[in-house]
Amino acid sequence: MPCWTEKAECETSLHWLFTYKFKELCAGQRLPTTYFDIRFYPGVGTIHFYPTNKAVIDRFNRLVGKERQWLPQDDAQASKAFWKQYDSAEKVTRKMDVPKGRHYSDSDRDEKLIAAHLVACENLGFDMSNMLSCDERAAA
Repeated sequence: MPCWTEKAECETSLHWLFTYKFKELCAGQRLPTTYFDIRFYPGVGTIHFYPTNKAVIDRFNRLVGKERQWLPQDDAQASKAFWKQYDSAEKVTRKMDVPKGRHYSDSDRDEKLIAAHLVACENLGFDMSNMLSCDERAAA
């Protein structure tokens, strides 16, 4: 069972939650653990994990990025400029003027997203002159 003291809150594990709060989870309640909020959707039989700790989210994103080869296996392989842009990715996403609606073809939507990304990066002060175009990446 998790414990609380006046100085600090003890950790609540996934194991504890699924062992002692299973009934509440089955009722569809969203319940907290130390690193995630958990909710079971009984109608569809899925469990959703909502990360509540930025360090866990960052670690997960880096693991996925390395697995999918979007990030180098060794952090030292990338330049400081690369990691600056990586750390600023959320700022770029918030700055993007993303095309709305479904009336675009896939290629039109892709072109609009790439253009919006380029404009957002430039507005944030990133030097995009060394970036490869989609055609250049496909040819490489």
